[in-house]
Amino acid sequence: MATEEKNMKILIAIAIVVGIVLVAILWTVIYRNFQAEAGRSAALPGISGELALHGREVATSQGCIACHTLDGSPGIGPSWLGIYGRSETLVDGSQIVVDDAYFLESIIEPGAKLVKGYDNVMIRYFISEQDQAALLAFVRQLRAPDQQR
Repeated sequence: MATEEKNMKILIAIAIVVGIVLVAILWTVIYRNFQAEAGRSAALPGISGELALHGREVATSQGCIACHTLDGSPGIGPSWLGIYGRSETLVDGSQIVVDDAYFLESIIEPGAKLVKGYDNVMIRYFISEQDQAALLAFVRQLRAPDQQR
């Protein structure tokens, strides 16, 4: 009986070590993917000004670009490319123009007005007003090719 108990403890210890290693591998893969996305955002054309550049840094550091793509491709949340000034249909069927008020409300109270086709999965962010202004400046400059001046 003592041998069985000892073998069970060894198996549990091995399972814990394997679990830790798997979590570390998964974290590394996710981190590399996040860093790759951050690198893609670093090459965005047309982003200028200290505030907008700071907004790009905030979008990266806060993880915004993990869900909101910057190239128009589908994501967990709406792509930020060309979103500013665009009309969006909400889950209740109403229309809203993405302006300063809507964008900032979506950071502070993400479930208040959901874009149709997306789930309410965004967490509430508590970021400074300066960082909010920076994100807004960044998003304003993310124009789609058909929005270029």
